[in-house]
Amino acid sequence: MYATCFIMMYLGHPDTLATCTPLLSVGQVIAVAAMNASFLIVLAFTITQYIVLASPLKYGRRVTKSRVVICVLAIYAYSILFSLFPVMSLTEEIVQKIDNIFHSITLVYVTIIFYILLYVAFRKKMAASKSLQEHKTTQDRVRDNKQTGVVRKFIIINFLLIAILFLTSQPSAVLWIYRLYSNENPNAPSVLIVNLMLADNLLYLKFLLDPFVYAWRIPRY
Repeated sequence: MYATCFIMMYLGHPDTLATCTPLLSVGQVIAVAAMNASFLIVLAFTITQYIVLASPLKYGRRVTKSRVVICVLAIYAYSILFSLFPVMSLTEEIVQKIDNIFHSITLVYVTIIFYILLYVAFRKKMAASKSLQEHKTTQDRVRDNKQTGVVRKFIIINFLLIAILFLTSQPSAVLWIYRLYSNENPNAPSVLIVNLMLADNLLYLKFLLDPFVYAWRIPRY
């Protein structure tokens, strides 16, 4: 939708205004809902991983299939409802401020905190594993060392995911802070060019990498 309108604007198509006014409104609703759902699902996924590592015996009771389905449906319902706020009663500026502060900044840093907690839990499990290895046979230790290597790679990937999450989401968040709170014109050509060419493209890169992120977290891949 956005690409279509950009091409129409570039070509100076006579129906640009009539076509793109509703098209961009619909596109914005879809984009906001999809992006916020992505941030929330990544956070939920990270919390689930933390529960698996920190309390594996409690994982089966806490994380059931029905609870996961309910959680995902609730995330999408909330994301769609939030994206419709500008169409309802709240002004677009208020919605943008809430969206930037809560979704683009708060959720990102909460996710990073859980990545760090995941690493701390991993270190504790590693320390406990080493103490148990003192009474094991050589064969058991070789098998445990292989498992340790797999888990260590998993933790390295988690820190890589922190970098991806931070570097792709925060330029857009910082630019929106400037646009929302600066006295400068938020729609100045220079600001819009930076937003389009740098911040938006980095943000789109995050969502492009999301499928790979999910695959990396599944051991068989």
